[in-house]
Amino acid sequence: NVFFLPAKSAITPEIVPKSQLLVANALLSAAGIVATAVGAIFGGWAVDHLGWGTAMRIDAVTYLVSVITLAIIVYRPTAHRATQTAMTWRGYLGDVREGLGTLGRSSRVGLGLTALAAVWVGGGFLHVAGNQHIQRAASVPGMERLGLLMATLGIGSGVGTWWVNGRGRRVPRPWLLGGGLLLVAVGLVAFAISSRFAVFTIAAFLIGIAAAPSFVLCETLLQEGTEPHQRGRVFSMRDFLMRLTFLVGVTLAGWITRGYGTEPALLACAALVAITGLLAVAWGRRDPSLMASSEAREGQASG
Repeated sequence: NVFFLPAKSAITPEIVPKSQLLVANALLSAAGIVATAVGAIFGGWAVDHLGWGTAMRIDAVTYLVSVITLAIIVYRPTAHRATQTAMTWRGYLGDVREGLGTLGRSSRVGLGLTALAAVWVGGGFLHVAGNQHIQRAASVPGMERLGLLMATLGIGSGVGTWWVNGRGRRVPRPWLLGGGLLLVAVGLVAFAISSRFAVFTIAAFLIGIAAAPSFVLCETLLQEGTEPHQRGRVFSMRDFLMRLTFLVGVTLAGWITRGYGTEPALLACAALVAITGLLAVAWGRRDPSLMASSEAREGQASG
């Protein structure tokens, strides 16, 4: 992931025109959503019926398929401005400072990272408290129920991605991201206070829809807010910060769950996500151009 994810995000703007970035990222997100939904259902069944070892071997084969498909891509690199020729600790720390400087200078980068941070913190809480909450509510604990919920989350994300790339273009991005995170918080509250699988399913679908802008728009914002020679550093910084927030989420969730239970942990997660949603709107208001809809920006670009 250290190599793959920054490269995937940085190469997209070189493959498609700037006006098509949102569509391209929506398609990439949709591919991941479909794969997650299918993999969650089949993976949960495989773990319960075939065992962890067989499930991991099947997973390994899917990565081999990815390697083959990547190997047949023909890429013609464009000329980029090289900032240094040899890697040194001083140069590396300089790259880190430049990446952080881009975060401070660009409202687009700041908005994208703020929204992504909420998603990763929420993922950390669900990884710890959410799993326990689901298993305790189940009459027969197992991975199939979790797989079905993951698939429902994926279906909701697919619907949300479709809407963002359609009617959602008319809504300013800060409101899409901030409002989406507030709806995620509502879904987390419903998930936390219930023990019924039907409520879990509805909450997962709602969370999937509401979280979709954070996956599609954040990628587009970071690509638009960075120069080609900075993309690798910015996306590497993104992945580092997101994993750091995930670890923070896991740690907080473990501490709260151990001391107070899964419901308070999930409610705390909902509060953090809601606060981050408000911060996303505040980030966006720093840049008036972000308050224009995607539809309006594309019309100005074509004009």
